[in-house]
Amino acid sequence: MTNVINLFHQAEDYFFSGISQKCIDFDRVAKAYMTEVPIASLNPVYIKTKCDITEIIRKSHVFFPGDHPFEIILPKEFCTSNIKKTLKKLDHVQIAKSTPMVVSLIENVDYGDNDNNKDFIIRLDQSLKDWMVPMISAFESTLEMTFLYSKTHKNALTQGYRFKHFCLYIDKQPISSITLSIQGNSARIDDVGTIPLYQNKGYATKLIKHALCEAKKLGLSYCFLEASDSGLSIYKKLGFCPLLKNNIYSKQS
Repeated sequence: MTNVINLFHQAEDYFFSGISQKCIDFDRVAKAYMTEVPIASLNPVYIKTKCDITEIIRKSHVFFPGDHPFEIILPKEFCTSNIKKTLKKLDHVQIAKSTPMVVSLIENVDYGDNDNNKDFIIRLDQSLKDWMVPMISAFESTLEMTFLYSKTHKNALTQGYRFKHFCLYIDKQPISSITLSIQGNSARIDDVGTIPLYQNKGYATKLIKHALCEAKKLGLSYCFLEASDSGLSIYKKLGFCPLLKNNIYSKQS
């Protein structure tokens, strides 16, 4: 299990390094990633080991310019009562939880190939023009913020990062998006978003299955993702297993 968790962190680092303007390793106990998008969830500080949380937050405020928002992602096992008190004293409150998950691609699981379904089409979006459309409403974002985010992915592609962007279309309109990043013998899923009108109809599941099918075709061994509480049941049905639990903190405005 330790080896799989290490592979998860490698995939995590690969994805965020790809979309970041810069990143910094805080003495090997934490790593911060800064994108040009002023949204806290896109500027994470991942805590790797037990540490002086006060010092990590101090360094984070130095690393991120001005009021650039960021999140502290802390493994639940490190969240002692003293750590929680310290975070509260520093005006950092828990805003969410996440669950790193893995599915083995070595096992003989048939995810199916949805490309030829008459009701929808899935295809690779190389321009990212369509890929960004569902995310505006799915993540309650704006055109400006989503455009900035798409630029981080374009920069990653320019630098040679192995990112694949897929869209699911209905009546030629992109209604669901996903990102698959490939590092070593592993893949990672991010940016799963569906236009609200089409949510809870299984389209995101079909797109995830397609991404997993693509990863299997490439001969990869594992696929990782970091699930919110709302997505846990969907991912478990697809065979993903929890690796650990994270608590997410952000500074009160």
